[in-house]
Amino acid sequence: MEEIELDGKRPDITMIVGFKDSKKTKSELIAIMNKMTHLKLDNKKLDIVDNLQDCTSLTTAYLQEN
Repeated sequence: MEEIELDGKRPDITMIVGFKDSKKTKSELIAIMNKMTHLKLDNKKLDIVDNLQDCTSLTTAYLQEN
């Protein structure tokens, strides 16, 4: 079975952790993302939200107005 490719705007690392933290090393980013419980992605004009697998503690994602 062929995997379906979805097109659209996805959240990038800057949207997830913020501009300042996005400049940190990969291991630091993963540590930050593992601690996150809430994520605000509202009003970002996102089409697809599928790359949050490193946010293991995430319980709430705010996605209004997307």
